[in-house]
Amino acid sequence: MKTTVSNRGFRFIKKGEGYVVSESSAIGDYEDSDLPGSSYLWVGEVQLDREEVGRLCNALTHWLENKRLPILGNFVPGSRRTEPGCVCETEDIMVCPIHCQ
Repeated sequence: MKTTVSNRGFRFIKKGEGYVVSESSAIGDYEDSDLPGSSYLWVGEVQLDREEVGRLCNALTHWLENKRLPILGNFVPGSRRTEPGCVCETEDIMVCPIHCQ
């Protein structure tokens, strides 16, 4: 699975040619929903194994906490600075563009 950014700036997670989840342009009635992509997600139909489900759970938790999907990729632990408590501090498949450099 990997994260891609659309021409309109929305992030989506793909597996092969299928979409797993993507940010929606709709803005909900939440106090902290100030940007499109922060209120709703589109969820696609792809088959995930247990490892991929774990990654997806981490990505969804990240979205709930940060209002953006994380960047999934080939992250080497220790190769980037992370903020304490960020999911990419412990996951070897996530790079958080909000917290981590």
